Amino acid sequence: MATARIIELAMLLLAAACSAPAVQGTVEGADYDLPDALLVNADDASSSTLLISNNAGLCAEGQSGSYLQNTDFAEVALAQVDSAGTLSAPAVPGVYQIGNANPAPGDLLAAAEVAAVANCEFGRGCAATSGMVELDAISTGSGGPHHLSGFMDLGFESGESMSGPFDAELCGGHFALTIQFCPR
Repeated sequence: MATARIIELAMLLLAAACSAPAVQGTVEGADYDLPDALLVNADDASSSTLLISNNAGLCAEGQSGSYLQNTDFAEVALAQVDSAGTLSAPAVPGVYQIGNANPAPGDLLAAAEVAAVANCEFGRGCAATSGMVELDAISTGSGGPHHLSGFMDLGFESGESMSGPFDAELCGGHFALTIQFCPR
């Protein structure tokens, strides 16, 4: 009996140690728990997008052009403003601000939207109105960043929020997600 309890306790501790940290929150009354992150760079190197979702296969789906179904996600665009006022993909750690209406050279910018895709339809969608994305670590290569990690804290007009850590690797190659709308 004692051996069974020790094994049960060990299994619980192992499960807790193996669970990934997640971006979590409530937006428009819906709860989100998003443990998986990937990174996609714009073809023109003007920005990078973090896709944080509950879908561990999102990179493969985007590379194959599959229809996206039953996925909750946060889409976070990141860019920095160079000395000429041009946007470029993030290249430095720092705090990227949501909602900067008048960016100046040197500013680090972020824009975010949270959405849900159900079977054959685009569900909830809501843009963040405040907050930040803090990049703690960034590794770059040709075409922009290849790895980003940090913490985000997003605020929404409703007063709701979403926050948590992320660790994203580049999802290379062509990436396009398609939402399939079923005929009624």
